[in-house]
Amino acid sequence: MAAVAIARRIPSVRVVRLDTGEIDEVDDAIGTTRPSIRTFHAEVGIDDAEIVARTGSGYCAGTQVSGWTGAGYFRGHGGYGNAVGGVPFHLLWIRAQRCGDVAPFDSFAGSESGLQLNLPKYSQALRALGRVAGVEEIHGAFPVVEASAEESEIRTLRLSDGRELSAELYVDATGRAATIRRQLPYRWIDWRGALPVDRLLIREQTVPSSDDRLIALPAGWRYHGVSGVASAHRSDTPDGSTIAFEQGRLENAWHGNCVAIGSAALTLEPTAATNLHAVCRHIERLIACWPGRECHATPAEIAYFNRRTALESDCLRDFVQLPYLLNDRTESFWRAAAAGPVSPELQRTLALFRERGRLPTRDEDGFARDEWIATLIGQGVLPRRTDALADEIPLDVIRRLTGANHES
Repeated sequence: MAAVAIARRIPSVRVVRLDTGEIDEVDDAIGTTRPSIRTFHAEVGIDDAEIVARTGSGYCAGTQVSGWTGAGYFRGHGGYGNAVGGVPFHLLWIRAQRCGDVAPFDSFAGSESGLQLNLPKYSQALRALGRVAGVEEIHGAFPVVEASAEESEIRTLRLSDGRELSAELYVDATGRAATIRRQLPYRWIDWRGALPVDRLLIREQTVPSSDDRLIALPAGWRYHGVSGVASAHRSDTPDGSTIAFEQGRLENAWHGNCVAIGSAALTLEPTAATNLHAVCRHIERLIACWPGRECHATPAEIAYFNRRTALESDCLRDFVQLPYLLNDRTESFWRAAAAGPVSPELQRTLALFRERGRLPTRDEDGFARDEWIATLIGQGVLPRRTDALADEIPLDVIRRLTGANHES
């Protein structure tokens, strides 16, 4: 994805893709994507309909969340309902819900969709597109970084067969191993306190399906062919391949002339389809911050990229943690998850929404506001009071919009 995007968007740059033959089992397990994949395709000139037809993929409007609390809910990617007089729909829905019967909030989900990708075929299609765009491919074993004396940048990559590869900029897209970036100085920020899952069970190769369900289990969850569990709450040895999973992020994805993208920079469970979403966002940001034709980034440009990427990563973490905090299950895994540490930003989000249904604006939020709202309402969080602007809208207008049929 990175090679195709760079080659197509910045054709004056020579792009070489090093294929080590290694795969990240987690990245390869789930092809569910958010609408950001379609933005990525549009920016690099890929037709969604053609890629779906060529790869046997499909579309996905959101996720059915069940077992976390109550009767479950649908978390759609698109907007919900229609605003009236500048008042967001969810504030109107909250007022209608306080006054009488109302159609479920998730029944108003919009039609925006991501894709359900057949990952092996999608990868083949991208490689073909890359060759057309001039991407060169080199196959080689594990690269060893030859760094400058002060470890400020990479001088060359030395392959196990003796070949050396030199470049102005190295994009590490090697998955959780971060094969290149972690050979330079780095600091890992651990999220295990907030997100308790530390083992993934890969039971099967996921095939594209419109049935996108996230199901809570007594000691974790199941999402397509992947289950997440916490070793502290499970002593048995389940069937399937068990993968240790350390959730967190690099403090700085970009160091010197090496930038990590996707799960090389950020490891997060796939319960909100964040894997390829992070890849798309990182590539978009990298190209937007591209350091000139010489590919030499200044410290100011690197700091800017790292700050935005860190803010976005922390926001993704908070969104993924939100259903854990609001679950109503009784098992020890879920009680521990509900009691996990909460970032100040997420605390403010919850506090503000619980008052009048408002949400703060966060820099680099990778999710639509209505997705936050759908999760909060779906998990049973309703404001203590209605919004003053919503109170000014005639109740009969709100009833027609929300499906309320009587006043209590």
